[in-house]
Amino acid sequence: MDYSPKKASWLKVIEIEFSALSEQCLDRRIGEISKLREETLIWARKRTKAKVKG
Repeated sequence: MDYSPKKASWLKVIEIEFSALSEQCLDRRIGEISKLREETLIWARKRTKAKVKG
């Protein structure tokens, strides 16, 4: 069974997260996909640990 939200609020949350990722982590050129994965995982772990909401 697939979960389909009734409102678009979940999309706003995703947009906020991508915006934060872009500003805080992807503000420079990252030339290798492995480095991109590493950087985004580090960013996500720090954000989760800090319990950032939005």
